Amino acid sequence: MSKEYWIVFRAPGTFVADEWIKDIDEVITDGRIDWPERAYSARVFQRTVALVNGEELRGSAEQIGPEWYHPDSV
Repeated sequence: MSKEYWIVFRAPGTFVADEWIKDIDEVITDGRIDWPERAYSARVFQRTVALVNGEELRGSAEQIGPEWYHPDSV
C-alpha cells in the first residue's frame, strides 16, 4: 500500500473560482506552500493506493488539515 498526495488551489475566476490540482510528494501540515500566481487558498488531500491481484485500487480522497489562505489574501 502507498499514499498519494495532491494540493488543490483556488483563484478568482470570471464567474466562479478557478481550481487546479498539483501532485506533491509529501503531506504539507505547516502551511509552507509554494503559491502559484493568483491563488488565494489551497487544500491538501491524500488517498491510499493498494495493489490487489494485479489491480490498482484507490481509496476515497481525504482532506488533510485546514484550508490554507495565501498570506496576502487576508
